[in-house]
Amino acid sequence: MKFLKIFLIVQMVMVAPWLLSPAQADNSKICYDLLRPLEKQVQKIKDRGGIWELFETGAALRKHSIAGLHVDAKITSVIDTVDYLCENQNGLPVREVTHQLIPMMRKMGREGFIKHYLAFFHSIEVIEEWAKYAEYFEANHQRKLDFNQTKTTLDKAQKIVERYSTLAQHIDSVNDEESRIKSSGLLVPPPNVDGIVEECKTLTEDIKQFTAMDPLLIQANLEKSEIPYAPYLTGSGE
Repeated sequence: MKFLKIFLIVQMVMVAPWLLSPAQADNSKICYDLLRPLEKQVQKIKDRGGIWELFETGAALRKHSIAGLHVDAKITSVIDTVDYLCENQNGLPVREVTHQLIPMMRKMGREGFIKHYLAFFHSIEVIEEWAKYAEYFEANHQRKLDFNQTKTTLDKAQKIVERYSTLAQHIDSVNDEESRIKSSGLLVPPPNVDGIVEECKTLTEDIKQFTAMDPLLIQANLEKSEIPYAPYLTGSGE
């Protein structure tokens, strides 16, 4: 028990420099204040099964539902990535694997780090990946994001979300009209849905372009890719 207390104190001391001051956390709060309304807009549609489910609801659009599935996946990815930017305005994320690897690298250096984990029968390829992450974290963990640039990314994300919401409204209109026609027993040609399908596909491509071109989204995805999958170390699926 005494050893455990000492270990926890040592870990807290080593992690303390990574923690944000209240002033540093302000940008994260402002970012989240701007992001939450976008999340709510998207969540309202996701609660109904997303654009995919809206396509499935009406006969005229059902055969195009795969396009809805694609746009749902892309919009979710954008919201998740912007959430990452809000959370990590003032440094790289500190995960459970970070707590495991960084102290060992600091204590032993790269050669000792590799020898240590080889002794536990981890493959050299995996250990090299862990060492690469530890070095990357040490070099970059204090990086700061330009909040003006973050707001620019949020503005672009807002326009994307507005288009997503408008698309849902247009689909609802088509489905409502289809339902009205059926209930009236009228022989009316099915509504023209080409415009809706085209907008769905265009929005998907625009989101792909946004993700591929926006500097902060590129940076966020790069940083996330550096975090190793290390369940052997964390005891979880992280």
